[in-house]
Amino acid sequence: SQLLGISLTDGSSSRQMLLNGYFKVASGMIEGTPAIGAPVFVSEEIGKFDFTAPSGSSDFVRIVGYCIDIDNGDILLRFKPDNTWVEIT
Repeated sequence: SQLLGISLTDGSSSRQMLLNGYFKVASGMIEGTPAIGAPVFVSEEIGKFDFTAPSGSSDFVRIVGYCIDIDNGDILLRFKPDNTWVEIT
C-alpha cells in the first residue's frame, strides 16, 4: 500500500525520485539470479532488488519491475511497481 521510488539523489541538496522508468541496478544490490524478462521483487533487505519472490510468513510480495538487460552482473531494470501486492500469512 506504499508508494515506491528509487532515489536519484547524489548527495547534493536536490532531491529526485524515480517513480517509473529505467534504472541501472549494481550487482551488489541484486539478490537471486538475474534473468532477462524476469520479474523483480521487493527484497526483504532495504534497498535491494530480488529475483526470488519472498516466501516467509508476514513477507510482502510485490513486483517492482522487470529485468531488461544484464551487463557484467548489473541489470537494467524497467522500474514500474505493480499496484497489487500480497502478504503471506
